[in-house]
Amino acid sequence: MKQTNKLIQATFIELVKKKPVDKITVKEIVDRCGINRNSFYYHYEDLPNLIESIFEDLVDEKISIYYKDGIQAVLLATAQSLEEMHDFCHNIYYSKNRDILIRRISQALTRLVEECLDQAYLCRYSISDEDWAIIIQLYRMEVCGFIMDWLQSGMNYDLTHHLGRMLQLRAGTLENMLEIAQQTRLSTNPADYHLK
Repeated sequence: MKQTNKLIQATFIELVKKKPVDKITVKEIVDRCGINRNSFYYHYEDLPNLIESIFEDLVDEKISIYYKDGIQAVLLATAQSLEEMHDFCHNIYYSKNRDILIRRISQALTRLVEECLDQAYLCRYSISDEDWAIIIQLYRMEVCGFIMDWLQSGMNYDLTHHLGRMLQLRAGTLENMLEIAQQTRLSTNPADYHLK
């Protein structure tokens, strides 16, 4: 079963490198794989679900390989993989499935950030759930912002280099936020967070 799943993904990735996603059919994929349509639909609901699965598996792979090296290593490995899949990302980004790509990258990065930060930091700090959610949201937004900008620019610069430099420039920021969250209590008064 897993081999069929990987074969479908690999075939789709190769097709997307050569032509727009909107021009690819399930029939074309199954013919190239030498499987029947039922096998495809056993693994995937449709082509958008296949696209989602490819990005989900990419992030899972990077987490499993690099999580012990920290979140920076996982993020850089993910960025490098996206760059290596340049034509695939380009053809999906400029298709009617763009929203799926953006949503899946955001969801996958949220999970990536949560898992890596949980492993590395949550056990060392005692902070509120709300502060933890805010920190994860901020980290995800920064990384997603870099990836979205890269996609919108036509993928014409070195994403891994830019992301790596951003992470280097903000070194210590995460630990500083966690220290502040641990030392201060979250206020329930909304006025405390508005300009006076």
